[in-house]
Amino acid sequence: MHVTVERIDVRQAHYTDPEEVREIADVDSGDVLFDISPRLVADRVARLPWVRKAGVTRLPTGKLLISLREREPVALALGTDGRETFYLDRDGYQMPAVDGASFDVPLVSGYPESFHPVKPTDDSLVLQVLDALDREAEGAGILISEVLLRDGECWLQLEPTGERGSTPVRLGRDEIRDKLVRLTAFWNQRVLPGQDSRFDLIDLRFSSRIITQEENRD
Repeated sequence: MHVTVERIDVRQAHYTDPEEVREIADVDSGDVLFDISPRLVADRVARLPWVRKAGVTRLPTGKLLISLREREPVALALGTDGRETFYLDRDGYQMPAVDGASFDVPLVSGYPESFHPVKPTDDSLVLQVLDALDREAEGAGILISEVLLRDGECWLQLEPTGERGSTPVRLGRDEIRDKLVRLTAFWNQRVLPGQDSRFDLIDLRFSSRIITQEENRD
C-alpha cells in the first residue's frame, strides 16, 4: 500500500507565509509520499525571498515536513521617497519588509537596484558594505545609523552619542570592512562619551591615515 500525503507542515516560518511555502512546494494531498523528491521540493521553497535554505522530510504517517532557515537582515534599504522598501542580507539578497519583521539594522539610502525576489545584487560596493556590516555587527555596526551610497562611494552617518549629533564618515569605494575596523578603534579611543573630541567629518578613504575635521564650537 502506497503512503500518500495527508498533511504538509511548515516550521520556522517567521517571516515567510506558510501558505506560500505549500503553494511553491507544488505537492498535493493524495500524492504518493515516497515518490516526492525532497531535494526538488527544497529547491522550489528556496526561491521564496526570505528562505535561505529549506529541509524536507517525508514521514511514514503521511506527513511532509518542510523546515525553513530564513535569511538574516544586515541592512534595510530605503526607496527614493525615503520609505523602507526591503531588507538585505549579507549576500545581497532582498527580503520584503513584511508585517512582524523588525530588525535593528542600519538604513541604506541610494541603493542602486529595485527589488528582485530571487536574484542577489552583483554591485561590488554594496556587497562589500553588506559583508562588512555582517562581520562587524558587534563593532562598527552598532555605531552606524545610515549607509549612504552616492557617486560610487560609501558614506556613513553614525548614531548620535551623548550630546553629539550624528557624525558623517567617508569610506570611499574599497576595503570597507577594514575601514570599519579602523573606525571602531578610532571611535573607542577618541570619541566615546566622556571625551572631548567632536568631529564634523571622519575620512577613512586612505589606508594609511584617518583625516578628521573637528567641530567648531565657537
